[in-house]
Amino acid sequence: MSFWDDLLERVKPDPLAPIVVKPALLVPFFRRLSAMLTAGISISRALDFLAGSEDDAKLTSALDYMVGQIHAGRSLSKTMRSSRLELVFPPIIVSLIAVG
Repeated sequence: MSFWDDLLERVKPDPLAPIVVKPALLVPFFRRLSAMLTAGISISRALDFLAGSEDDAKLTSALDYMVGQIHAGRSLSKTMRSSRLELVFPPIIVSLIAVG
């Protein structure tokens, strides 16, 4: 293994590590999600669309993870509460979503 291959292997991000997203990105995300849900689009389709249209790689990664979890049958609030997304969504937002 070359030096560069070894270095790349060492700095490769852990796929299970928590995702960190800038809080300023959450306001436009929730506005777009709210508009889509109000229009009658399912939550999984809305998240899938938002993941495809997002410019920020970390938020895209978080949304892709959420889509996978929702397709697996988990609720949105439980998905947002998971250890992988605990640094993305503040607890108050997760609680508001859990309440409905």
